[in-house]
Amino acid sequence: MGIPPYTDSEGKVWLTLTEAERVIEHVTDQTLRVWCKRGRTPWGLHLEVLRLPTLHNDRHPPPPTRIDSRVFISRDSVLLLKELLADHRPEHPNSRLTKDDLDHLETRTRLLLKKRRVAANCGVR
Repeated sequence: MGIPPYTDSEGKVWLTLTEAERVIEHVTDQTLRVWCKRGRTPWGLHLEVLRLPTLHNDRHPPPPTRIDSRVFISRDSVLLLKELLADHRPEHPNSRLTKDDLDHLETRTRLLLKKRRVAANCGVR
């Protein structure tokens, strides 16, 4: 059993990178870690990232690796990544992205975000 999703005071749900990897299915935990560290994907999609301090107590002493924070990514960002990557290169889902792939994902991201903004302005979900 992993760490449960974190819900902030505004009701926004945040997932660990391992949970996000399970949801997206087309990227590894390490790839997500790099994207979260940068705050965006290679094609320019900004990700909502949250770092929370790792809590320790007497029953659970700190690990020897000295991990001082845990990275969370918003469920909205995870679902958007899943939608963008779901039908992208299904024959090679885990291979490196080419320049053409990045251009395609950048265009697709712009169109998807524009479509969501229009739907939000019209009150449609």
